[in-house]
Order: sequence, then structure tokens, then C-alpha cells
Amino acid sequence: MKDITHRNGPRIVSVKDFRIDSEYIAWISEIKRRYISAQIKASIKINTEKLRFNWSLGRDLVMRKAEEHWGSGVVEQLSFDLQEAFPQEKGFGTTNLWAMKKWYTFFSQPEAIENSTKLV
Repeated sequence: MKDITHRNGPRIVSVKDFRIDSEYIAWISEIKRRYISAQIKASIKINTEKLRFNWSLGRDLVMRKAEEHWGSGVVEQLSFDLQEAFPQEKGFGTTNLWAMKKWYTFFSQPEAIENSTKLV
């Protein structure tokens, strides 16, 4: 293996019995572009699924009438339980859980649904 370092350019590593030509450079550039594109698409899908989860959690809090059923501290308890179950995840603080409930409540109203369809 041999390192070829270009001044102000990319570092190119070549192996024995291999010839770097413009076709290979174009191909590796295309592979890198496709990989970055796949990473972006994966991030978008992850964010979409997290938004769906947040929506459903807000819905659960509303539909289950959680505060009436379990008491006024249910959101705080849920926050503690989720943070304990998923310590590496962010977004399960009480402020976010209240925001999920408000988000669902606001956007599930018929007027909000009607107005959001006008934007599309």
C-alpha cells in the first residue's frame, strides 16, 4: 500500500497491482455521493418515524385521559420511566412530553386539519 498525498487535495491510497485512472476516480466519487445520499435518506426516515412516535405519544396522553386516570403527575412519571428505559435518547423530558400532548391536541382539531390541507 502506498500513500499519495497531493498538496491541498485528497489523500489517495493505492494498493499494489492497481492503477488509478480517471474512470476509477469518477466511480469512487459516485459511490461516495450515493452513500451520502443514503445517509441523508436514512436520517429523514428516522426523523419521520420519531415524529410519528411523538404524535402517537401525544395522542395516547389525550385519548387515555392520562391525567384523569393516573393523576396529575403522570407526565412527570412517564418522563422518568422513559428516560430510565432509554438513557441514550433525548426528548423524553417533561417539557417535550407536554409539547407532544399540545401538538396532538392542536393539530387534531378539525379547524387545524382543514387549514393544513389548504397549504398543500
